[in-house]
Amino acid sequence: MIQKQRELVGMERLFQLAGVNYLEMEPNEVINIENKNIKIKSFNHITAEIEFKKVISLVRKEDSPTKRVFSELTREEIFRGTGAHRVYALIDGSGSWSYKSLDSLGQKFVGFNKEGKEETFCIESTSKVEPILDIEVDDNKNYFTNKLLSHNTQPGGKALKYQASIRLDIRKIESLSDSKGEATGIKCRLKGVKNKTARPMVKREFTINFGEGIDIESEQIDSAIEKGFIHKSSSWFSIPETGDKFNGKTALVEFLNKEDNIELKKSIIDRVLGNDKPNEVSMEELIEREEIDLQEE
Repeated sequence: MIQKQRELVGMERLFQLAGVNYLEMEPNEVINIENKNIKIKSFNHITAEIEFKKVISLVRKEDSPTKRVFSELTREEIFRGTGAHRVYALIDGSGSWSYKSLDSLGQKFVGFNKEGKEETFCIESTSKVEPILDIEVDDNKNYFTNKLLSHNTQPGGKALKYQASIRLDIRKIESLSDSKGEATGIKCRLKGVKNKTARPMVKREFTINFGEGIDIESEQIDSAIEKGFIHKSSSWFSIPETGDKFNGKTALVEFLNKEDNIELKKSIIDRVLGNDKPNEVSMEELIEREEIDLQEE
């Protein structure tokens, strides 16, 4: 359940309260609403108390086939979600609790209701393909999807936030495809939510190509553009020192990867990384060189 000025609402109503029309959002688009100060119910497993956490952003995911979750006692529908949607459920036979996907739970499971009490819920497949709406919650806390304790916890369990020196939160913000419409990769947003070795809360965006990994060359070109070693105007790219022009980043990458242009590519990368500075020479090396020069004379 969502709370704003004591109002309890569902996921679609939450988007309305934030002034966001999810029907106009692109798939996997993320909209930050941190300044709206909307809070959502969260259950603290340590204190066994209900808490309220701020909603950071809203997400519309890809349209997907859905499953219907409803109360076994009242038959009231709680929410609809994908089979991958995780809920906090009692593991049969073990007496322990864990976050499990709807696909792995079969037709029934025991979970926490909006009062933080155990209740039996049923799962039923539907024939509908619907927009999947999700949220990012402050401090990566779990939250209640309508009336059921749901997911949004980091991998590795709840001890990870204390044990790890660095924690990175990575989310897909865009799907990439070629001219034929086939998926070629995704664009991601990375956020350092914890860092004991450097400045935390730094955000970066990068591309991952399927079958290749992180698109390092694209990152290098973007850095070269920022530092003026490559010029960009609309979709055109140019290298000032050679005068070559290219329509699209792909054409520029193909040019730089040709065997004849490896040295040019290395030169640009070295300047981006600052590796083109003269090598520092120690005093001992200078003295040794002067002694060799004197011996030769």
